[in-house]
Amino acid sequence: MVLYNTAYMQGDALAEKAFQVSVGMDIQARVKGETIEVEESVVKRLIGKYQLTPGIVIDVTAEGTDVKVQLTGQGKLKVVPESETTWNLVDVDATVVFDFPADDGPATKLTLLQNGRKMPASRVKE
Repeated sequence: MVLYNTAYMQGDALAEKAFQVSVGMDIQARVKGETIEVEESVVKRLIGKYQLTPGIVIDVTAEGTDVKVQLTGQGKLKVVPESETTWNLVDVDATVVFDFPADDGPATKLTLLQNGRKMPASRVKE
């Protein structure tokens, strides 16, 4: 059992890894790509709300090129770009991949990659 007192996901990740080790799972360190610089125009295309499940929305916000994601009921988490479409969460072992349309419009959906799962979320019209 892992007890913690924080609004962030680090405790959940620690508890999950402890469980995986306790049941004999082979734990591999996740290798993330290099962080790159992206233009603010690209960041603006990411900003919006994406419906993960009924009642759960991923809100993508930015200040300049500093991008954060927030799931309903959770705190904001910083993400850093591996490419214009692939962003890694800093404090959580997860990645967000955005789908852009052929034109220069906003991302149409994102996919949250976490714990071996691919969870698509479509952009919500605001």
